[in-house]
Amino acid sequence: MSSPLPLLFLLLLSSIPPSSALTTHDPQTCTITGDSDLYGIGIRIGFYLAYLSGVSAVCFQNWAAVHDARKGVYTVNAAILVAMIRDTATQPANMAALEWYILLQIAVFVPTSLSFVISDEKPLTLALCCMVDATYAVLQPWVYFTRLGQGWDADAGGGCPSPKVYIFTEIDFHSPAFTVFLKVMSVVSCVGGLFLFLWAFALLIFCCMPAVRRRHPDWTATMMESMAEKKEGNYILSGRNAWTTGGLLFFGLTLIGLTEKTLAVNDISIPGTTVASTGQLIPLLVGILTTVSTGYTIATQPLPWTREHRARFQSAGRIGGELEGDGGEQVGGEQREDALESVGFGGDTRPSAKKD
Repeated sequence: MSSPLPLLFLLLLSSIPPSSALTTHDPQTCTITGDSDLYGIGIRIGFYLAYLSGVSAVCFQNWAAVHDARKGVYTVNAAILVAMIRDTATQPANMAALEWYILLQIAVFVPTSLSFVISDEKPLTLALCCMVDATYAVLQPWVYFTRLGQGWDADAGGGCPSPKVYIFTEIDFHSPAFTVFLKVMSVVSCVGGLFLFLWAFALLIFCCMPAVRRRHPDWTATMMESMAEKKEGNYILSGRNAWTTGGLLFFGLTLIGLTEKTLAVNDISIPGTTVASTGQLIPLLVGILTTVSTGYTIATQPLPWTREHRARFQSAGRIGGELEGDGGEQVGGEQREDALESVGFGGDTRPSAKKD
């Protein structure tokens, strides 16, 4: 089971009193004031450090280090999600749609890209991370269908230009074409989020409950195929890993650049942009500690081109051998539970009741 520290840390973050900062527009001066406690410089640096730590771990084929980076990012993600929902629902002056757009880039798209290369995450942590992403996804229609104009009154704007987003060119955020695009993509996001929720719940039910595992061994084995390396050829080899690392860097750095450019073209003023404030210091520390943890894990484990690293991945194949016999037959319940225990599922190993 994963460490309870990230969950405890999340509870502490969520208990912090609401910030007075919001993303607001002043029609008198045509300025946009950003929320320092959601995307201030300290928070952004923390996200970027954690992401680059994850990419470094992928480069060195060190899944334990990838997991460290991912847990740090998603702990902060969940706390920010709570704050965004609260501000959107209770603060009419908050420019909710623009705020969600900015945070979606750095809090969801960038860290989620690491999920596509993780193949041996423990089920509880993986399911909780998926639920955070799914919550962001299913709430998109609520934001872009009911809160699109919140905090921005075009009639009272005094001729102020509409906010812009930068996607390789400046785009009017409130233009009819872009608002239609946002609404369509929010529906697509919601559908994808629902499927992600179902998958996460299935992962918890079929893999974390011993009684279900014993009753439906085939389902459990299917889940396990995406959680453990069964053959040497399944893990990312050096050539393929170079493409994976390069793709992650290109995707993540592109989104980071577009987000920073969006903040710049709108000349968003973020008061109190000091990392000494609690709202920014904690995410920054998460990013720094994640970087240190990832670096330590990489430094203390075999490098991918060494014989020790190769032997470690090959030894993961025993999980597949313990879940299925050499001829493909299903093995006994006690042996199956031992195999599941070896990858962190644990659970009750008592023999199942005799079927009628």
